[in-house]
This record gives sequence, structure tokens and C-alpha cells, in this order.
Amino acid sequence: MLAILFCATLPSFSAAAENPAAQTPVIYESRIQNLFEEKCLSCHNSKTRKAGLDLSSPESILKGSESGRIIQAGDADASLLFQMIESSEMPPDEKKHFSKEELQQLRHWLNAGAHFREKVKTAPAVTQHDIIPLLHLRCVACHGGRRKEAGLDLRTKASIIKGGKSGPAVIPGNPSDSLLLKRIHAGEMPPPRKLVSASVKPMPDNERELLSQWIALKLPEVDAPRSEEETLVTVADRKFWSFQPPVQPKPPKVEGQDR
Repeated sequence: MLAILFCATLPSFSAAAENPAAQTPVIYESRIQNLFEEKCLSCHNSKTRKAGLDLSSPESILKGSESGRIIQAGDADASLLFQMIESSEMPPDEKKHFSKEELQQLRHWLNAGAHFREKVKTAPAVTQHDIIPLLHLRCVACHGGRRKEAGLDLRTKASIIKGGKSGPAVIPGNPSDSLLLKRIHAGEMPPPRKLVSASVKPMPDNERELLSQWIALKLPEVDAPRSEEETLVTVADRKFWSFQPPVQPKPPKVEGQDR
């Protein structure tokens, strides 16, 4: 009887021996980081960030891209990054395509939970830094400082929540019932008749999705300072004359003024 029981357990031991990776915890720094550096960072680094994607750090990986979250811990097949790499859409350079072994390593890391050596402190996926510039670009021409059509000011989180004559522009946590998003989806904002006069364009799908995510997350805000690469106006820009405060000039000395 003991011999039978022992034999019955042999397959599980042999399976583990055949696939030691299944028993080995995988962390980003052990192999995945090198893969990204070799194959991805030429297009997706802290400065280039094609499609808004930066793969140079755990924080930026978890932040995702213009399309939203790119990895799904515990499910490689549901991870956008894995889908793009597996289909050979990424990297675009054929010489940098992942081999079957490298693809399996990425799959294993994601399925195992996408762990990093240190716990990563992440900001919300979408914050006011992502949304307010979009609203300035698409909406503030009619709903801002000089003009507040329908009493609506979309320049700040507080004024967005306050809304206008029709009530709050958004309902935190409820994008589907938020009036602002409804009007945008219906093509009413910005109004087609004012696209030319206001020099604006309708909000594309990826921007609508970001706005929807921000509302769903209850309008998160972060106060963390941005790096110079992320700021619209850099320190060097601020040295330009138009950014300098006005100064009372000293009148020139005029010779012969006593005559």
C-alpha cells in the first residue's frame, strides 16, 4: 500500500522538476527589467514616452499609458503590454521582438503577480495633472476665465464640481451620470458650430476615456511636484522676458537738462 501511495505522488515531483520556474518566485528586477531596457526603452523612456508609456521604472509601468493600465497582475493574457508584445506589435523593430523564452518569462512574471523587489507607491492612474490640461485645450475657450457659458468654469476641480446653470458638471465616482461626459459623448461639447471660431477640436476617444477614469476614481488629486521634463513651462523657459515681472525702469540721465 505504501509503495502504491509513493508511486502516485511521483508525477507531481517530476512535473516540478521539469518546470522549476513554476516554483520560483519572479520579480521584475531579476529579468524583466533587463528585457525592457534591451527592447523597449528606446521608445518608452522618461523623455520619449511614445503613447504616454514609460517603461523605465516600476512607478511608470504601473501608471500605464494613454490607453490606461498596461499590466494586469495575475493575468498575462489580460495585460495590454503582453498582448502587444505577443502579437509582435511591440517593439516595432523586428530585431527586438521577444523570443519565445523571453515571452514566457514575461508571462510568468505577470501571472505570478507582477511583483517588484520593493513595494511601489503609486499615484492614482489618472489625476488632475492629466485632466485639467485636456479641459483647457478642449473646453476652457468657452468655459473659463473670460467666458463662462452657462455659468460653467472648467479650469479647476472645485469649479468642475460646482458646475453651472444645469448643476454639477461631474458626479465623482459616477461617470455615466456626469453631465459633462454625457455632453461630450453626444457631440454637444464643444458645439460643432463653434469649433472654428473657438479654435478647438472635439475630444478624441483616448481623452474621453481618461476623463471617464478620473471621474470613476472620484477626481483624485496629487500634489507631488513634476520633473522638469513633465512641466509645460521649464525653468529655462521662465527666464524669457515675457515671464519676468514688470520693473519700473530708471530714467536715463539727460545731458544739458539744466538749459
